[in-house]
Amino acid sequence: HRAGAAPQPDLGRQHLRLRVHRLRPEHGGGERVAAFQYLTAVLGVPWSSIILYGWSLGSGPSVHLASRLPVRGVVLHSAFASVYRCASSLLAALPGDAYPNVERIGAVRCPIYIVHGVDDFITPVWHAHELAASCRAESAYPPLLVEDAGHHDVEVVAGPIFVDGFLKFLGWLDARPAAVLGTEEVEERKH
Repeated sequence: HRAGAAPQPDLGRQHLRLRVHRLRPEHGGGERVAAFQYLTAVLGVPWSSIILYGWSLGSGPSVHLASRLPVRGVVLHSAFASVYRCASSLLAALPGDAYPNVERIGAVRCPIYIVHGVDDFITPVWHAHELAASCRAESAYPPLLVEDAGHHDVEVVAGPIFVDGFLKFLGWLDARPAAVLGTEEVEERKH
C-alpha cells in the first residue's frame, strides 16, 4: 500500500456481473447533479433505479447528492468522514470543509452500504465506523470491512466477497420499499 496518485479501483466488467449500468462522472458534485438530471429527465430513468457509488473523494459528491435528491441507494467505498478529517485526527467539523460527509449522511434517506479496507492508511477505517454510526438507523446496511485491504485494493483483496456483498445489498434493496422524500423536502434540499 503506497501513498500517491493511484487509479480508482478497477471494477472492470464487474458491473455486468452485477447486472447494473454505470455512469461515472469524474469530478465533483455539479457533474453528478447534471448526470442525475440527464438520467431522470432525458432518459426517463426513475430515481428508484439509481444507486450512487462514491469511491474515496467521490464519496463527498455522492453523499451530498443523496442528502438533497431521492436515489435508491448509496455505496460508499473507501469513504471519508470529511476532507479535513483525512488530513488530521480532528473529530469535529470545521468551517470550509468541502465534503463533510459525516455531517450530511444523517440527511440521506435511502439505504447506505459502506465498503472499506481495514488497513487503509489514506482514509483510516475509523472514517467508515464514524459514517456508519451517523447513518439513520433505517438507512444503515451492514458494512463490509475487508481485512488486509488498503485504500486502492479493497475489491482485489476481498475477491468474490466484494461482488457477493454488492449483490446482497442489491437484493436487500429489492426486498424493501424505496424511501421517498416528499416533493416539498426535495425542493427545500435543492437550495
